[in-house]
Amino acid sequence: EGVRFADRKQRALVHIRGGFGAETESATYHDVWSEVSGGRAIARQPRLLLVTTISTTLRAFLLPIADRFRAKGWRVDALAAGAESDTALTGRFDATHNMVWSRNPLSLRNVAAIRRIRAIVREGAYDVVHVHTPIAAFVSRLALRRSGVLMVYTAHGFHANPAGSRLGNAVFRWLERRAARWTDYLVVMNE
Repeated sequence: EGVRFADRKQRALVHIRGGFGAETESATYHDVWSEVSGGRAIARQPRLLLVTTISTTLRAFLLPIADRFRAKGWRVDALAAGAESDTALTGRFDATHNMVWSRNPLSLRNVAAIRRIRAIVREGAYDVVHVHTPIAAFVSRLALRRSGVLMVYTAHGFHANPAGSRLGNAVFRWLERRAARWTDYLVVMNE
């Protein structure tokens, strides 16, 4: 049985490296933005909402995306814990929204977040919601699963990992599989 596991592990690594590297990530982003800008007729300024658990992720990874799309005429807003008070985001987004999340995906705090996300997306009339970080991504995809908005999830990493507990990893894998149904594009940034 140990040989079988080693074979399966090796095949999985080949699959991951072949299908989820930087070239694939870049091509997926190209497909996403081509569909939104070319495949859908938008009679008004297109709108993008970037969602992360905390504003630090916006600063560390997403400011270039916001700058690029704003330069192309998009309205780009952000939603994260601390986004409204993060001065590094001032002027880089058209609007920022605070969100109170819990790192526990089953927390009642996230139930309130579901209602708030729906309201923000309805008021903002977004064409694309681009989610990052596992908790924000899961809660947002759950909230918007039947909204018709194009949902993009960039997975910078998953909660299920070799150092995690078996039960915790099983829960996070189940949540990710469930949320995959509500995702139009999944972009994986790591192996």
